[in-house]
Amino acid sequence: MISSVYKRLSKIALNEFSDIAIESRILSLPSGVPLKIRLYLIDDTIVDI
Repeated sequence: MISSVYKRLSKIALNEFSDIAIESRILSLPSGVPLKIRLYLIDDTIVDI
């Protein structure tokens, strides 16, 4: 359930900010529980959500 929310938010971020966001990754704890979404922007900036 939680991971599906992270996947959905990751897709939304890429769709809504496609002019500046080039990639997103879901970072997880060793247990597999999602921790945060990491967005990579066109200017080499990384944004953790």
